[in-house]
Amino acid sequence: MLTARMEGQKHNAVAHCPFPVYGLDHTWTGRRWFGGFVGLEDSVSQLTLSHGDVDDPGAPRARVSTRSTTEAKPNRGMNRSESRGKRFMVHSLVRHLWNETGVYPGGKPSTFQSEDPTGRWGKISLRVDGESTEFSSLQVGATWIALGEVGDALVGLEARNFDPAEIGLVRIANPMVYLQDDGRRR
Repeated sequence: MLTARMEGQKHNAVAHCPFPVYGLDHTWTGRRWFGGFVGLEDSVSQLTLSHGDVDDPGAPRARVSTRSTTEAKPNRGMNRSESRGKRFMVHSLVRHLWNETGVYPGGKPSTFQSEDPTGRWGKISLRVDGESTEFSSLQVGATWIALGEVGDALVGLEARNFDPAEIGLVRIANPMVYLQDDGRRR
């Protein structure tokens, strides 16, 4: 059955994720669920954790994607893959903002044409593991996206109806708990 196979792939992706992943901290008491992955189930390069109510457009919702900036290359050890990974995340975040709002914000052209895809984005500060961390951000109304570096990872956010000052991100010790909720309408 396809559903059982997909559940197995999600479980393997989370279980074999080789890097720390981030999600909302303890101040978020709403729903948490697995939001997806990039790569193969046993070779994950990006993992997304989701929070909130996907069906209620007036409710807060946040997706936190973590992407390792290092990649194992066969016979070559670890190599930095920041540029490719950053562009992938930036393009994905901007597509999300467009899909949610139908608006391309002012920083969009540099996103696709500049050497630094977030060079013209605004700057915001988010708490990550209790520390203030600078992120690049674009906002349209109540929907915003952000991208920042945390250690050897890129952390991207897609948020709706959240004040950035209220966002706290933490390293998730056991991302398997995100598999307990499928994020679907109850």
